[in-house]
Amino acid sequence: MKKENKLVKIISKTTFQTQLFLIVLLSFIFFVIIEFFLIQYTFRVRYVKNELTSVTEKINELSTQINNNEKDLIVLLSEFYEKNNAIPLYITSQTGSYTLVESNNNEYTILISSGGKTYKVSIVSFEIIFEVGDTISIYMDSSSSSDGYIAKKIVSAKGDYENGSYSESSIYLENATIIEIKTPNNINYLFESNKNVIEGLEILNSEITSFEKIKSNSAYYAGYYMNEDSNNMFILYKPTSLEGTNYFIYVVYSLVKTDFLISVVSSYYGYILLGSILIAILIALFIANAFSKPVKQIEKEMKKLAKGNYTPSENNFKNVELVSLENTLNEVKSDTENKVKNIESQNRILENLNNKLVREEELKKSFIARLSHELKTPLMVISATTEALMNGLIEDNEKDKEFETILDEVDKTTTIIKDIINIYKSTATEMNLNITRFSLNELSDSVLETLNQIAQVNHQTVNKNYESTVFIDADKVLMEQVISNYITNAFKYTVENGTIDINIKDSKESVTYEVINYGSHIKDENKEKIWLPFFRENEDIDKTSTGMGLFIVKSILESHNYSYGVENINEGVRSYFIIKK
Repeated sequence: MKKENKLVKIISKTTFQTQLFLIVLLSFIFFVIIEFFLIQYTFRVRYVKNELTSVTEKINELSTQINNNEKDLIVLLSEFYEKNNAIPLYITSQTGSYTLVESNNNEYTILISSGGKTYKVSIVSFEIIFEVGDTISIYMDSSSSSDGYIAKKIVSAKGDYENGSYSESSIYLENATIIEIKTPNNINYLFESNKNVIEGLEILNSEITSFEKIKSNSAYYAGYYMNEDSNNMFILYKPTSLEGTNYFIYVVYSLVKTDFLISVVSSYYGYILLGSILIAILIALFIANAFSKPVKQIEKEMKKLAKGNYTPSENNFKNVELVSLENTLNEVKSDTENKVKNIESQNRILENLNNKLVREEELKKSFIARLSHELKTPLMVISATTEALMNGLIEDNEKDKEFETILDEVDKTTTIIKDIINIYKSTATEMNLNITRFSLNELSDSVLETLNQIAQVNHQTVNKNYESTVFIDADKVLMEQVISNYITNAFKYTVENGTIDINIKDSKESVTYEVINYGSHIKDENKEKIWLPFFRENEDIDKTSTGMGLFIVKSILESHNYSYGVENINEGVRSYFIIKK
């Protein structure tokens, strides 16, 4: 007792930081020692219990599927094996001992030769009497998977095999030769490669009372048995759909050997103890430092405030006096900060107004250039058609039609001017759309017809691939601008004698319109820039372009909530937009 009092006195005279250090260190050491004993004596029990809980939940799910007849039993067993790596078997005790009825794979595959042809045939059985080289006569039907046949009846010198009945449409082969036999590729087939499964069934046969009852409110009853040597868990259960019969579902589940896990943990126990001591030292130092940090932080914040730093502190102090002092300091700093923010806010408002004025001035300056860009295509058509009329290249009976084309392009030019004005308005307010229902195919053909003169001049070929006639609800005039821009760009960036593809793809979810030209790719650094106003990818190809085409396309498609893009493909560029249904 005297020694203890002396030790207490010595500790009490040390600094608070030292006392905290010793308390944390001893606590960690005590925790590590307790944890070691828990690992040694309770880990296996907890591990098996957790694994049993997990497996029974999975079996409960399988039992529910079997009770509800969701799928064929063999399909359910196969899916259970693939998902859980646990072997499920369908067994019966009708003969007085448990016997395998079905597993998740019991099909043999044989290859037979007849008349110079080879056939792949499935035989549903747990064993077959045939061997390679046997001569057989066989009735077989095509399998549902279309990759082989199912044997319905086999006649040989060694015996007969029959699986159901065969119809007149069954294929009959006489004197066929077996050239290969493949056994089912499954771990639990007839227990050939899993002795633990056999041991589990033997336990069932000899000592069913050794199974512990699983207490569960699920729609089945079951028992389990742990094999210490193999570390396997054998589980027997019967879904309610099998009640009143002698049939059961039997599952084999492999556990990790806990002895191995415990030996690994024990071998590193010294490292764990050393690591815990180091952690305890760091935590003790951290706690001691935490007591002196608040005062230092308050001092630091006062110096910041004196230098004009008005941001409130966020120290989360626990001490009442320090919290009160911190709150007072933060009130002063917050009040100063709010005044500074008001000044900065007024500055930002003035800056935004100035930027708006500058932008409006820039828009005024670029208005003429934008008009010329968008009017270029219809004017080109008018010019080409007029020149053809003047030079007598158009027959008399076609002149009226061409005059109508000129008038149509004049009307379109007027409409384009109005639409450009609407697009500029859309930068501040939402664009007004005149939604109507029309044929996308007909609109594409109409645009292509007006631009056909350009293709003829460059001797370019246009391929149209329309999967079906598609009707959409959109602003027809604006969508005509989008299609015209895509096709015009394709003509410009396609070499002479080149090819342009125009595709309309119709699916259940969406409609895709795309124009593909074959030529040079868009540079990677320009993929985002092409949607900006006044940007031109290749000034040598289109020196007169203002770079507003795709900017206007972007505005129109976004106003319709369509997704869009221009991307490089194998030998060219694909421009597209997608309409969700």
